[in-house]
Amino acid sequence: MDFELLSQQVALQIRRLILEGEFTEGQLLPSERDLCRRFNVSRTVIREAINLVKASNMIRVQPGKGALIVKAHENVLESSLLQAGISSPKLYQDLIEARSLLEPVIAGDAAENATAEDIHHLEVEVQNMHGCVANPRQYAIHDNAFHMKLAGATHNHFYPLVLFSIIELLQQSMFEAVKTPGAVDRSLSYHENLLNAVKTRDMRRASDLMNEHIAQASGELISGSPA
Repeated sequence: MDFELLSQQVALQIRRLILEGEFTEGQLLPSERDLCRRFNVSRTVIREAINLVKASNMIRVQPGKGALIVKAHENVLESSLLQAGISSPKLYQDLIEARSLLEPVIAGDAAENATAEDIHHLEVEVQNMHGCVANPRQYAIHDNAFHMKLAGATHNHFYPLVLFSIIELLQQSMFEAVKTPGAVDRSLSYHENLLNAVKTRDMRRASDLMNEHIAQASGELISGSPA
């Protein structure tokens, strides 16, 4: 698993521990050494994960002291939607609709702007997905990572931020959706074709494939959403 994905996953786990109250407001996060032991990762990964958590305004780094937990913010997108009184089924339907509008644009832009390094990262995630076909939960993690790396390949700083919020909200449903018979094989085929479209700079095909993929996955995703 590469550095970027590890850092994102550790950052997500730290955020959840804060939201669940294990790491509480007003306290310092455990030391880098303790976090390394807890998550079984390098100090470099922990430092990047802390930077990601800091970007969400949940911690404030105090030189010489550590990372102070300042507020247990929820996902900004989730908080805004729930404050508007949107129920869970409606929330998931709206998120899927937003994703169906956003991701075809991302795919087309990635096909236009992806660097050789971006393409390599996408290839690695497809390889990882191949290695996890018997483990739906791990497959879903690499599936999400592919979509995040595709957003990064646009080199538009806004897309990854928005997509991360959507994926985070849909994550549990994704874990359930990939358990649907045939879902992994269908998903893997789309991701392989998306990768090829990006590699050949075929913006139209990349966008069309993503549109088909999101449409195909939507039914499976809704079936895995909260009732």
